[in-house]
Amino acid sequence: MQTNTRQVPSWFHFGFLILAAAFLYLDLFVLPATPIFVDDSDQLLHLHNATRMLDGQMIYRDFFQFTFPGTELVYLALFKLFGVGAWIPNVMLALLGLGLTWLCVFISRKLLSGLTAYLPGLLFLLLAFHPVLDASRIGTACSR
Repeated sequence: MQTNTRQVPSWFHFGFLILAAAFLYLDLFVLPATPIFVDDSDQLLHLHNATRMLDGQMIYRDFFQFTFPGTELVYLALFKLFGVGAWIPNVMLALLGLGLTWLCVFISRKLLSGLTAYLPGLLFLLLAFHPVLDASRIGTACSR
């Protein structure tokens, strides 16, 4: 069995991440910066809860949530930093997708050589992350 021992240029890793970021941007926004929302997403519930917390309500006292409040707290912090904006969930989703794709490539570069090291990140981005496009359901999409 032969392995691919051809070295990948150093700029290819950076170019791959730029192309992944461009793909995520074009998938989540209508040019120039209008976010795309999916109606059947649980993400809207987390956004609503975060805006309620921003208005002064407290989770588990003023409203109940069945899951841990991690997503709401992240959105609450971003709403406090940048104000309430429709672009925040999609930017977070793009950053999450880019970070997980980079992590796949980072780990696979330790195990694989050449261009085959970029295949797991590409497969994750196109087959596991792209169909879901909901930050609250990424873990369930990856476990299928």
